[in-house]
Amino acid sequence: MKTIVNIVLIFCTICFKAQAFPGNISIENLKIPDSPAFVLLDEAPTNVETPQTTKALAFSLVNSFNSSSGFPSNFAVDFTPYFITDTKKTFSEYNGFNDKDEYNPFSSAYKNLSASFAFVKKDSVQNMAIGFKTTLVKIISSDQRKYFTKDLPEIYKKLEQERKDNYNPVTGEMKSEKVYESLVEEYNKAYSDYMDFKPVFMINIAGAYNHFFDNSMSSSGKFGRLGGWITLNYNTQLVNNKEGVNKNNYLSLYGFGRVLRDEMTFDMESKTYAKDTYTDIGAKINFQFDKLTIGYEYIRRSGNNSSNDYRSLGSIKYEINTNVSIIGGFGKNFQTDKDLVSFLGINWGINFSNDFTVDNK
Repeated sequence: MKTIVNIVLIFCTICFKAQAFPGNISIENLKIPDSPAFVLLDEAPTNVETPQTTKALAFSLVNSFNSSSGFPSNFAVDFTPYFITDTKKTFSEYNGFNDKDEYNPFSSAYKNLSASFAFVKKDSVQNMAIGFKTTLVKIISSDQRKYFTKDLPEIYKKLEQERKDNYNPVTGEMKSEKVYESLVEEYNKAYSDYMDFKPVFMINIAGAYNHFFDNSMSSSGKFGRLGGWITLNYNTQLVNNKEGVNKNNYLSLYGFGRVLRDEMTFDMESKTYAKDTYTDIGAKINFQFDKLTIGYEYIRRSGNNSSNDYRSLGSIKYEINTNVSIIGGFGKNFQTDKDLVSFLGINWGINFSNDFTVDNK
């Protein structure tokens, strides 16, 4: 009799666990990275940006309305190796936490590393550029730590108890599949909400190289531009709700520094391309209201033949959904006498291999 009871208990336990919350979650709201290859050539709607996460693959299409071409001719592809090479991803490890819930602010260098390839056409010149971008430092707030180490486990315990109350040990099934599905949805949302938090402070570095081809000249294909830059970013929430969950309302401040080696300016007197070295220093302010972000950036350029050149652009970005966003920029760009230039870009991100193992405590 005792053996039969044990078998029944084991059977019920197996059935019970079969309806447990999934051990993996799929994160869809990863951010679309900006293309360093576009930034190198100053053909991006904004040169200053630091997404806190990156999608596995992203496509960017940018059109400059001050160019002679009516149809968009600037394309970029970005990919994040982490999602291809790391097959055993955990939610804690991806967000910088170890098994003891200790946070490491220097853990994002590889996870946020993205490579970029871009094609940019300016009149008769075709540019091909490659670049990279990564996060050196990511510091989160005490509220973010609390949400990860305390709130998430408490949310899980609450949902787990509701799941148990919804379980029928006699039939080995849930009393209501709709209730169970809603609990799983709430379970996944709790983890996805964490991904919308912006770090308090970030340091990003990037670099890119450009090779260009001038179709108007007999000799074609040469070094164009090489650059490296650093971006500092501070974020603070504009609105906090009672639950402490991020509602995507932020004030963001940026500092930007860049060094460029440029050989793309043709000197009519010497009939050669001038060799210039530039230093760019700038800042940006962003206001994010959920899916809408409004910003302004100013970058001053110094160096040979720079003649106090600068870039002064306003930008507006709207996230249609987690995979598609539209961004526009308007103002003055480097090396142009026009007071107004305009950029319009469409970014499309693709998620794959974005399942993370969750250690439910």
